[in-house]
Amino acid sequence: MNSFVQALCSELWAMEPKALQRFIMQLAAFDELAIQAAIEKRIEAGTLQAFVNIQDGEVKGPQLTMINGAAQITIAGPMFKQAPSMFELLGIEATSTNDTRKQIRAAMDDPEVERIQLNIDSPGGTVEGTAALAFDIRKAAKKMPVAVHAPDLMASAAMWIGVQATEITVGETATIGSIGVYTVLHDESEAAKADGVKVHVVSTGPLKGIGVGGAEVTDEQLASVQRAIDALTDRFVKAVAKGRGLSLTDAKALATGEVWIGSDAVAVGLADRVGDESKIFNAPTSAQPEKTQMADDAKLIARCNELTDQVEASSTQNADLRLEAAKLRQENAAKDLAIEAVKTSQITSVINANRDRITPEMLASVQSYAAKCDGIAEFSAFVASLPVQTREDSVATPAADQINADSVGEMTDDQKMVASWLPNGSNLTAADFDTPSEVN
Repeated sequence: MNSFVQALCSELWAMEPKALQRFIMQLAAFDELAIQAAIEKRIEAGTLQAFVNIQDGEVKGPQLTMINGAAQITIAGPMFKQAPSMFELLGIEATSTNDTRKQIRAAMDDPEVERIQLNIDSPGGTVEGTAALAFDIRKAAKKMPVAVHAPDLMASAAMWIGVQATEITVGETATIGSIGVYTVLHDESEAAKADGVKVHVVSTGPLKGIGVGGAEVTDEQLASVQRAIDALTDRFVKAVAKGRGLSLTDAKALATGEVWIGSDAVAVGLADRVGDESKIFNAPTSAQPEKTQMADDAKLIARCNELTDQVEASSTQNADLRLEAAKLRQENAAKDLAIEAVKTSQITSVINANRDRITPEMLASVQSYAAKCDGIAEFSAFVASLPVQTREDSVATPAADQINADSVGEMTDDQKMVASWLPNGSNLTAADFDTPSEVN
């Protein structure tokens, strides 16, 4: 396997696996002599100079093909952000997502373009560049109808971009789906060891340099690659859900790498209808009534997409606000508990420091008064003003007197004692000494 093919194998792919395997085998079959022969053949055919002119920039800007007001854009073969130039020399069909984005934008800016027709026959390709093209197609679909026709194959990355269109028509035997992402890592450490070679990867960390030829691929490295695959698959699934109007749960159920044929793809929601080219390419659009209807449809589609985006943004914002409010409530409750704990601790400290002034019988009344004070300073001053108690002063009030006092709503003797020490004590009643919560 040459170094170019080996480098391609290590890419992150959103491509139907069997198609990728055939593609890699096709590339691997080319040796230097075959490549040189292909170049000479192109020179004889006069196509190499045209290729060079394109590379040198003599042909500028995307060229759009128009049929009945529809810009025809073809996406065929494996998709790359920028297809390698040697593919052109070898006659290998491939699509550059960068070039396709330029075509999409040119169609959007062309006043003669009424709609865009994406003719897709692709197994997918590299993840790189796919999301950006999907974004441009979705943006175009908000401005005008964008129809996809997939007569034979629309899989993986091609599916990612295709579902952003306003409608999808597939061939009766078309292969549709293969939602997912994968890559291949070759652990050649045992082969290198057999050859007497030990490969050392000197890097900034154990996850830098994954998959270097001859180096062992560790479990930690595999887990890191898997996390990247899962993150990309999550974005792929969300793109399918949004493009096809599916719930995230339903879209995830389709992300198994499975493919569906023709009407089966329609049944699971990945296409709108089964049809042939004649019904799409030759549909008249120049007649004024139909032209007006198309313009109205485009406006309706754009408005629906706009409202959908607004609802999604509003839902996200409301969810964020609810989370923020819940967080603030929790913080306030925690602050209240902290303040109450500090207050209780301070009251307890003052009482413990003045046990010679507060008898056990007075404790409940003193606690009740503490709860009514504006602050610990007021309570401390009050306790400091209490006289030091003798043993005779601390004799408890007889139970009968206590019961009698409570029954008529009068203050107990110890409450009267505390009231007598206060400047406004004559105005206090038994209600002013309600028993507070227990102080530890």
